[in-house]
Amino acid sequence: MTRPTTFDSPYYAYAYACYVDEAPRDDTRQAACRDPYYAYRYARDVDKAPRDDTRQAACGNPGGAYAYALDVDEGPRDDTRAAACASPGYAYYYARDVDKAPRDDTRQAACASPADAYAYRYARYVDGRKPVRLGEVSGYEVTYLAGAVNVGCQYRTVDDWAENWRTYAADDGLEPAPADVEALLEAARAAAGKEATP
Repeated sequence: MTRPTTFDSPYYAYAYACYVDEAPRDDTRQAACRDPYYAYRYARDVDKAPRDDTRQAACGNPGGAYAYALDVDEGPRDDTRAAACASPGYAYYYARDVDKAPRDDTRQAACASPADAYAYRYARYVDGRKPVRLGEVSGYEVTYLAGAVNVGCQYRTVDDWAENWRTYAADDGLEPAPADVEALLEAARAAAGKEATP
């Protein structure tokens, strides 16, 4: 087999290093680093060690930065954290899985998009705060924390849930009584008011 002189695809460069070279080389690494995911995979599977070039490339997107910190660096760094914080979800995952502790920067990033309700997850699973139990609807526990409602495995802002609960219930094949939902929404609004009061 003749060795290619260039690699057009980051995947092909990564796969060539894994299965043909079975070792790291500058040319395959450089080609893999054109894509954040394959830069991370190259560091994890081929180099089997962190390097500045693969880390910098992996930081090209929040998921790559999170994965690199978790699986390659095996610990937090300012550069991977900053890249992960470009996404509310990856800021939350970084705090939970890499930092394993709350920080102002990850909390601020996780709470940046209320519609995603990562503030609830951050408050509960990183800060260790207890949600307020509001009750039950159609057999699912309903809780409130940090501006969001958790019903089963769905996390929604209070306003989103108030506006779209019928759609969410229908998607899950549920038919909760409107009066029950309205009572839970009132409880959520009351919990929000208490949470906002210092």
